[in-house]
Amino acid sequence: MKQASTKVLIVEANDLYRFIIEKMMNKRGLTPISVSSFDAGVYELQRHDFALVLFDMRLAELSDQTFATDFLKTLKDRGISNVALSDSAYNPNQLAWQDLGFVDCLVKPFRFECLDRVLNAHLFNKVNSVFIPAR
Repeated sequence: MKQASTKVLIVEANDLYRFIIEKMMNKRGLTPISVSSFDAGVYELQRHDFALVLFDMRLAELSDQTFATDFLKTLKDRGISNVALSDSAYNPNQLAWQDLGFVDCLVKPFRFECLDRVLNAHLFNKVNSVFIPAR
């Protein structure tokens, strides 16, 4: 019997960044499902059980603090970790990811060491207890 892989939802507006993070997740033995819009992300959340969700901070839906906070709280209540994907650690035009309720932030351009830190902190401590980076 084949063991089910851990699913990760990636909601990223930029095609190149979405392609890159998908490949990085595949190298870590995860099953990424990526979409380019918030609505498509909600649709996928209804179809699959995800252990981790990554959201692009540039999505229009995340600019409404009340909506975003309530949505992320719902994910947390379902046991799904949520991570912000940001163009920079500080962008004055975006709400702070901590204020919205994200548990962590992954800054673009993506790096394996940053991804590994996020995966170890919010995914593999629940799933495998120890994560060994791919070579």
